[in-house]
Amino acid sequence: MSHVKPGLGELKFLNWALSFIADKIKNTSRDFLGVLKSAGEDLKTQLLSGGDLTLLEIERQHGKTIDDVVSFLQHPQMNGDIWKVIDAMMKVFEDRVGLNELMYGESKRQLRSAAEANVKSASVKIRPDDMATKVEEAMTLLSRKEALAARWFLEAKDLALVVGPTHAALWTQYIQTEDVAKTVAEFEYRIEANSIRKPNRDRDVENANQAMQNWTPLMQSYFQATGDVRPINALISMWAKAYDLDPKDFVFQPPEEEEGPSPEEQQMQMEGKKNQMEMATKQQEAQLDAMKKSVDIRSQEQKSALESQKAMQEMIMGDRKAQLELAQDNATHQLEMAHMVEKMRLEKMVAASKSKDNGAK
Repeated sequence: MSHVKPGLGELKFLNWALSFIADKIKNTSRDFLGVLKSAGEDLKTQLLSGGDLTLLEIERQHGKTIDDVVSFLQHPQMNGDIWKVIDAMMKVFEDRVGLNELMYGESKRQLRSAAEANVKSASVKIRPDDMATKVEEAMTLLSRKEALAARWFLEAKDLALVVGPTHAALWTQYIQTEDVAKTVAEFEYRIEANSIRKPNRDRDVENANQAMQNWTPLMQSYFQATGDVRPINALISMWAKAYDLDPKDFVFQPPEEEEGPSPEEQQMQMEGKKNQMEMATKQQEAQLDAMKKSVDIRSQEQKSALESQKAMQEMIMGDRKAQLELAQDNATHQLEMAHMVEKMRLEKMVAASKSKDNGAK
């Protein structure tokens, strides 16, 4: 069933209502001019075909004011309820056929999240996807009938002009020799008709750019290791197709295959490679020996530096110890000298005291 069929009733009403409104406007937009019959022909001519700022002379016997002589007649205004009915019918029709605002890329309010946008986008695609599926199924049935007609009427000579002699021979071997009833009953045909969908240019460009970012490093490593340009050329072709460009200007040319060497050349190449490997091994051994000697020298230098540093520290510690002992000896000597001076002072005081006592006696 067509997706428009559920809304045919509303569509018929809308067509009739809009046609009725068009006729109504056509009829009610006419202008009627009323003039007294007794007015002169000159006045009538000036009313119908006079220019801007035309002077109209009115006789007194025709009336006191100009409204008594001339007046415009207007139809009554159209009932506005019909527009409300049309809006309601339009809403019902859009709901029945799925023509909401999202189909037109519009939204009555701003979407609050990406999840809401994805849900609405998926809902909008239900009817177009269903229509595309129906078309694919119809194309599959049509293609199956075409295949059966080809089995009945086409021969190898007819197919050779299209698919080549090899595939024409396979047609004769596997298809034409089989019984028609068996071919009809046992063979199944499926035609993928996704190309009938309207291409989404923005989505294809976004997918191509995403694929280029994700796959280019991996394919570049693969190309450097194998020299196979087919995967990266396929990626470039997809990218060029998304941008409507010719991929021939961007793809890589495969490396030319050189003729293989003779057995003698192969033997010489093997010997040369063997010699190169031996030389490389010797160079590696020499480099290892040099590195080992360098490590030993560095270790010896580090050991000597450590011993020198240790001796220097011991010398500094000895000097400090001698300085401490000398300072201690000086302090002891000073104490002894002070003790001797104090002792001599006391002895003098004692002697002086004894002398005084003897004199008193």
